[in-house]
Amino acid sequence: MEPRGSDLGDFSEPYRGFEIEVKTEQVWDGEHAHYRVLQGGAVRIDWRLVKVDGMLLTERRVIERVLDEARRAVDAELGEG
Repeated sequence: MEPRGSDLGDFSEPYRGFEIEVKTEQVWDGEHAHYRVLQGGAVRIDWRLVKVDGMLLTERRVIERVLDEARRAVDAELGEG
């Protein structure tokens, strides 16, 4: 997981030939986290909101949970055969 851009809460990670982007933001009722999946600059899975449950999670833990969700989506929706 690497920081992406200059905004706090923006990260990316390569996975099986895709690039997973994650954005987090703090809101009134906790944390919102989104991900999308790119391949060669083309959007393969557009932004999806991930509900992250848990009290007082660190940003890193939130991002790890979102990356897990994104990897499952890549495997299920974009996987080979």
